[in-house]
Amino acid sequence: MSAITQTVTALCKLLSRGDEADRCYASRALGVLQDSTALPALIEYLHDEDPDVCIDAAEALGRIGNPKAIPPLLELLHNHPDGEARTAAVEALGNIIDPQVKSALLTIAAKRPENLAWDDEWDDWWDMQLHAVKALGRMRAIEAVPVLQHILDDEESQGIETEILTALARIGGKGLKALEQRLINGTARQRRRAATVLGHAGNDEAIALLSHALLDKDSDVRSAGIRALGIANAFSHLKVVLVSLKDPEPEVRSAAVETSAVLASGASHDDGITDQLTPLLDDQNPLIRATTIKTLATLATRYPPAPETVEQICLRLSDHDTSVATAACHFLAQYQTPQANNDLLQIATDPEAGVYLRQQAIYALGATEDVNEEVINALTNAIADKEQLIRLESLSSLMKLATSNAPDVDTALDVVINALLGRLEAGAGSDENRPAKTAIADHEKPQPPATQAEHFATDATRQPATSTLEAISNSNAETLLKENTFHTADTNLQEELNIPEEEQSELQEYIELAEKASSPAGKRLDVADDVRLLSARVLANSNREEVVAALVECLSCDEPELRREAALSIGRIAAH
Repeated sequence: MSAITQTVTALCKLLSRGDEADRCYASRALGVLQDSTALPALIEYLHDEDPDVCIDAAEALGRIGNPKAIPPLLELLHNHPDGEARTAAVEALGNIIDPQVKSALLTIAAKRPENLAWDDEWDDWWDMQLHAVKALGRMRAIEAVPVLQHILDDEESQGIETEILTALARIGGKGLKALEQRLINGTARQRRRAATVLGHAGNDEAIALLSHALLDKDSDVRSAGIRALGIANAFSHLKVVLVSLKDPEPEVRSAAVETSAVLASGASHDDGITDQLTPLLDDQNPLIRATTIKTLATLATRYPPAPETVEQICLRLSDHDTSVATAACHFLAQYQTPQANNDLLQIATDPEAGVYLRQQAIYALGATEDVNEEVINALTNAIADKEQLIRLESLSSLMKLATSNAPDVDTALDVVINALLGRLEAGAGSDENRPAKTAIADHEKPQPPATQAEHFATDATRQPATSTLEAISNSNAETLLKENTFHTADTNLQEELNIPEEEQSELQEYIELAEKASSPAGKRLDVADDVRLLSARVLANSNREEVVAALVECLSCDEPELRREAALSIGRIAAH
């Protein structure tokens, strides 16, 4: 006996012996296994006294998909008093291909059952009808077209227009004819929705109908038609979409730009798309400019951009619209050009620029091949920024430079390590404050005076660990001492309150949370502490000896959060 057979047998026994919850779970499991030997047991529990069991049994039968389940499911659909159980029967029947099923689904889609109880707030027939419509579309049931059209034209029908249109598109033939009439004679909203669903039809006949949408007088309909071509992966229609790049309406041009990138991904060559997109970098609408840059970035993974295209994108760094400048920064992180660095540095160091724009500029600087003193200084100074996003991106960019083949990688790494150990001063990016490359190894080096540590706190009392084992031992001993003191005090409090022993462990959790929230450690970290935590996190990307030594040193520091981050980073380095 196979393992599946044994499992099915055990689950069928659970159906007969277990409570309501057991029967529900067993039914679901049998549906997942999709073994037809479970049919008799599941059919029996279509009439369980608990409606939830009936629902799960019906769902399982639908997953198995055996035609033998059709008669009992039809009986459940027509006669069960619970509307949700009958809805489950419709959904299950929709997964079984058979003429009887199609007939039953057509009836449910067209007319509300007379013996179905009515609820003041919700009519279960609405759910039944929706499942029937979707199933008829999957079955490509030509007979369903008149019924679906009738539902569309009924002003009192529920709002499932999109689902009905999708079913018509999938059915094809007469279904597509109905959609074509809607594209030609419908209202603007009807034409737009018809165009949208044609992208999901998955056949050439539906794609051909989109020509009506592309020539529509309404810009929303044209946009929907263009996006539908992208959804349908109509690669042969790329040139048609490119024509829409000259559309007078911005939303249409934007849709054309996005869809061009999608369709170009399946083309054997760029088909001149880059040359046709480049003029849109000067479009009056900022959405078009930003979308064009993003699309060119996507295309560049296959078709390297021409130097003049990159140069024009560099000019967009000074765009008055933040979204355009941000897109340009992101592009230049992939395709660096030396002339972009000055503009990127200006954005990164401008406190008036938006946070996300600055973050993207810093991200681009971290990818530059033209690493120089000015770049290192800018990234170092940004570590102390008031915005955490800027702090993290600056540290991450320095680490990217430190792990690249660029010059000054040791200097970039030293900055991050010194940030971890609290040895950077305010204004650390200046020449006179640049940390020496031996700063980490030399534990005797004097610490910065307190007056110069407004952004980066120092720990003059920290003693370096002589080994990893010693650091871990010190940390554990320190933690154990604190925990013992804390638990002793709490135990006395619990005894004083006469709390039962079995409840003390549960209460302890809340006491610890309250203690943490009210203590300085539970408060929001200041910039200096946050920088150290972020530095510990990003250093996990390097396995250099000096990095490991600095992280080990942090295992014996006073801050538990920093010890934890350092330990995690050491673990990640070991895993790599």
